[in-house]
Amino acid sequence: MLKKIITSLSWSSLEEQLGQTMARFPLSVAVLSALAVTLVVFVENPDVFEEVVVIKTILCSLFAFWLSVAFQLGWESVGGSMRTRIVGYVSVMVLALLYAVTLPGDIDLWNTKIVITQVIVHGALLISLFSGLVFGPWLRREYQDNQYFNYCISTGLLVAQGVIVTLVLFALGAALLGTVDVLFDVSWIQEERYLEWFIVSAVLVGPLFVLAQFPRSLAVGLGSSQKFLDFLVRYIAMPFIVVYMVI
Repeated sequence: MLKKIITSLSWSSLEEQLGQTMARFPLSVAVLSALAVTLVVFVENPDVFEEVVVIKTILCSLFAFWLSVAFQLGWESVGGSMRTRIVGYVSVMVLALLYAVTLPGDIDLWNTKIVITQVIVHGALLISLFSGLVFGPWLRREYQDNQYFNYCISTGLLVAQGVIVTLVLFALGAALLGTVDVLFDVSWIQEERYLEWFIVSAVLVGPLFVLAQFPRSLAVGLGSSQKFLDFLVRYIAMPFIVVYMVI
């Protein structure tokens, strides 16, 4: 039975989807990966970075991520050339660096003015991202029937699915860590491991799932949740079932 479960996981399909996602959103994936590594290193050894550096890294990474996704959607909408894509990604990085320079040296998240400013900045970026959804179909002249409405609804549902994937993955991982700690009294399983697992779930897996499933064009219907359920069962639940069976 264990062999059948392992065989059904189909890792080659997952690798193919990951490869396609990296090819479509290279800068976004790179930003997420760099942020996840930085946060894990900081949790493992807080003396490596000052807290203000970590806060700035998070803000700048979010800035670059929103902007890179918005640019990619816009680039796909107009069918731009590869040169345009490269110039766009370089521009995104330059803007992210300029954004980092504008952040105060002693940034304090308890400062109301700073918080309001950052909310406005990132809110504007989110609006620009969704503007990519709005103007993309318009530029392609694809406003037909209910396709645009279905496209927006499907995208919203996809984001919700990404949140569910994050929470389920973290819950299963935390339960597994707790089980191993209780059964074997492993010294290295401490609070930091749970936080690191949350970082992997929330910063990498959840967003990557959304990017991998992000629609390229308008759909006739609202789409099916089959892919979401298949991913949740095959690549989230099944591996943990295998580990539980082993221990």
